[in-house]
Amino acid sequence: MRRAVWAQIKKLKSHMKKVLLFVLAILFLSSCGTSVYLINQYQKDETLIIKNAVYHFGKTIGLSTKADKGELVIVNDSIKVIGKDTTNIPFDKITSVQRHIINGLGTMIQVDMDTTSFFVTEVRLNICGEFVIINKMGTEDLLSYLKMKTGK
Repeated sequence: MRRAVWAQIKKLKSHMKKVLLFVLAILFLSSCGTSVYLINQYQKDETLIIKNAVYHFGKTIGLSTKADKGELVIVNDSIKVIGKDTTNIPFDKITSVQRHIINGLGTMIQVDMDTTSFFVTEVRLNICGEFVIINKMGTEDLLSYLKMKTGK
């Protein structure tokens, strides 16, 4: 199988080879270890800060949904979303926290509230707000942390 893939890569033009190899290298690096994850977040006095996050407020999310980028600050009793607007979500307003998979391509966290839902994921790489590589391990850790803090 590897030979077939390399044969296809050899047929591409040189600039396309460079782009493809760059994307493959980034995908490889994003699957190796959690060094970027450890740089992006830290815990101090029961506060968790996620520096690179992509989020959306609404009932549903899909591939055509325009999400916003920002950061999350999780303190003892609420989630503070800092982006275009600063929003505070108290834990007592949250009804459920669950994993949401978008068309089999990416994992997000769905935080359901009384009137709306909040979708969030931790980002490893964001290119111009259009192409995002999700930090799957960081998102899974964030999901378990939110479930622990909210009890839901």
